[in-house]
Amino acid sequence: MKTRIAKYRCSHLIYSDQFKQLPKPLLTRILDRLGHVLHDPKPEPRYAYLGGEERKAIASIIRETAPELAVGWPKVD
Repeated sequence: MKTRIAKYRCSHLIYSDQFKQLPKPLLTRILDRLGHVLHDPKPEPRYAYLGGEERKAIASIIRETAPELAVGWPKVD
């Protein structure tokens, strides 16, 4: 952990009440985009720094700790 504070690159702010109280259309758009970034088998170049294993780990953590945020995300085995 020499280059960042947390092991995985996903802000803890997604658990905040302020995040969850965003206007529904904005919150839905953010979560849809996050789900796309975390599950896309061929990520866009701007997200290439997130390796496949890290994206899987982040998605798994969110599913386990805040399943309401992952509604609509693809099922993962």
